[in-house]
Amino acid sequence: MHRLFCDAPLVMGERAVVSSDDLHHVKNVLRMKDGETLALVDPTGATAMGTIDTKDGFCIRCGEVSPSAAQEAGGNITLYMGLAKGDKFDFVVQKAVELGASRIVPVAFARSVVKITAKDEEKKCTRWNKIAREAAMQSGRLFLPEVTRPMSVAQVCADIEGMHTLVAYELEKNCSIADGLASVPTDAPLGLIVGPEGGIEEREVEAFCASGAVSISLGSRIMRCETAPIALLSVAQFVRGGMDARKEEV
Repeated sequence: MHRLFCDAPLVMGERAVVSSDDLHHVKNVLRMKDGETLALVDPTGATAMGTIDTKDGFCIRCGEVSPSAAQEAGGNITLYMGLAKGDKFDFVVQKAVELGASRIVPVAFARSVVKITAKDEEKKCTRWNKIAREAAMQSGRLFLPEVTRPMSVAQVCADIEGMHTLVAYELEKNCSIADGLASVPTDAPLGLIVGPEGGIEEREVEAFCASGAVSISLGSRIMRCETAPIALLSVAQFVRGGMDARKEEV
C-alpha cells in the first residue's frame, strides 16, 4: 500500500497536509481515483488511512487516527557514515533508511576524499533528505529519518557521549559485531560509525573510544565503504528485533 508522510498532525475527517510534490505524485503519477486509499503518517508517528476525495478539488481525507508507537522495531539507530565519492553516499542513505536507521550523519574523516563546502552543504542535505523521504515511504517507515549536516570527528565524539556506539575498524582483532551488540540493551539508542573509502585512522578510533564507543570487527573480508553500513545495520536490526515478523500492515 502506498504511504505518505504528512507535514502536520493527522485529524480524523480533515484533509491531510501533504507536500505539493506528494499530492502531484498521487494524482498524476499513481493516478489514484476518488475513494481509493493509502496510508498516512504524521510527524509524531501517528497513522491513519487516507481516502482520495475529489468532491471539492483533489485531496486526501484522513480516517481514524492511531497513536504513535513508542519507537519502530529495532529501536533508535544513528548511522555515522564517512563521506564517499560519486553517488555512494546517496546509495547508503537509501539503504540505511530501508534498514531502519533513524538518523544518518555524514562525517568528514581525515581520509575522506570528498570535501563539502559550506556553499554546497545545504544543496547536498536537501538531496539526501529527499532520498531518505522517498525510501521511508517505499519501505513503510513509521518515522521520517533525518540526514543531518556533515560533522567533524570532534563533533561526532560529542554527539555520541552517553550513547552505546560501535565503530567498525578494519584493524580490530578481538571484538566482533556480536560481542559489541551483546552489551547494548535492545531498546537503547545505538550509534554505528563507518569510515570512508580510505578507512578510519587509528587516532580517530581512539577519539571515538575515549567518548565511549567500542571498536568492532566486520570479519576477515574487506568491504567497500557502501557495503559495510548495510552489513552492520542488517546485523544490528536482526539482533534488536527489527527483522521479526510484521504484526501489522498500517
